[in-house]
Amino acid sequence: NNEGRGQVEFVVGEVGAALFDLVYAYPNPATERVSFQIEHTLACEPAHYTLDVFDLAGRQVHTAQWEVESAGFRFDPLTWELNGPDGSAVKPGTYVCRIRLETTSGEVAQQTERIVVLRP
Repeated sequence: NNEGRGQVEFVVGEVGAALFDLVYAYPNPATERVSFQIEHTLACEPAHYTLDVFDLAGRQVHTAQWEVESAGFRFDPLTWELNGPDGSAVKPGTYVCRIRLETTSGEVAQQTERIVVLRP
């Protein structure tokens, strides 16, 4: 007689509502690049992703956009090469990364992650 226990977590939302389940940034701290793995509720639907990166003074240091149709509930990776607007490497420090997802019907979801950049 094998007995086991488990736990299941799920999010209940409106049907078709854009929602992030998870945004995972790795590696963090980063030295060369950081990638974002995104879990969402939009399997097989096109979406527009925007990555905005800010320093702690609130200055935008990077932005990138992608048009993606995920085959499942995960999109990965979005990658930031730790570069600024002129293409040069950003300084060591902490940065706030905002990932925004917008569906073709105009629904929007966003999430932020803090990234630590280290330089040798």
